[in-house]
Amino acid sequence: MDDDRNGWALPENESARFAYENGDFVWGSKVENLRPHLLAAPLAEAFDRGELDMLDVVVRADVTPIRGAAAMGVFCREVPDTDADFQWNEFVVRDGYAAIRIADTDGRLDVLATSDEVDLPDGERSTVEAACRDDDRGHGQLWLTVNDAFILHATHDEPLGNGAAGLQAYDGPASASPERFVIRWHDFGVFQPAD
Repeated sequence: MDDDRNGWALPENESARFAYENGDFVWGSKVENLRPHLLAAPLAEAFDRGELDMLDVVVRADVTPIRGAAAMGVFCREVPDTDADFQWNEFVVRDGYAAIRIADTDGRLDVLATSDEVDLPDGERSTVEAACRDDDRGHGQLWLTVNDAFILHATHDEPLGNGAAGLQAYDGPASASPERFVIRWHDFGVFQPAD
């Protein structure tokens, strides 16, 4: 995350600021309910060319919440949707909350599992890791860990197909925090899980 050689950043606008600072990719919200959802350009381009099989992956990112009440995390299997442009499996956390959900570009959420057993205070770096796999019966198996501690598991009977992975966040309303979020991403990786 030293610079934008991987094509993450968006130009600053009236809603958000995305910048590289001291080896981190910093996201800053300027409005309530901002929902950045970003793919690294080389990953997206290789996937679009049909060069990547990302059905069974582990997605990992190190992140530090600085302020606000954002839920932040990773996603996998972004695929075209029948009633929105795209849908994906998402794994999001904030202090006191974690969820595995199916989300789409129109903002619809199908919550598969939640927990309030998450300690993610501002200013502390954490590792968020998600596994997206299909079992022998064709069911999607989704796991979320934070700092190597198991948080959630969900099974999806109609798993999403082969799709790309990336980073995302959701800013909360003013009632959740009067401050808009600032978060710092330190690194990001996608791995094939060991069998």
